[in-house]
Amino acid sequence: MHRCRSDILELIPADQAQLVEWLAVPHQSAYAIRKLKQLGSRAVPSLRHGLQHPEHLVRVGCCIVLDHVYDDSCLPGLIENLNHPHPDVRTWALHALA
Repeated sequence: MHRCRSDILELIPADQAQLVEWLAVPHQSAYAIRKLKQLGSRAVPSLRHGLQHPEHLVRVGCCIVLDHVYDDSCLPGLIENLNHPHPDVRTWALHALA
């Protein structure tokens, strides 16, 4: 059974976690970013977890989404990513904090 577009707002946490994982997949990342933005504050727990992901592309994607869906609970994770070894993570973390 396929979900209709309005069902994206009904995603269960496991689906949100999959969207976060897709941030590291080049042909899925734009879709994942768009859907996570649509979820808004409901995606924050998954995004907060993604800020600690071992793959830098996941961290970058989470920072990009958090630039639009900011939540104070993500502040420690964003600040921590200002010291990440990958420059894209540092750049997007700073952008999300600005």
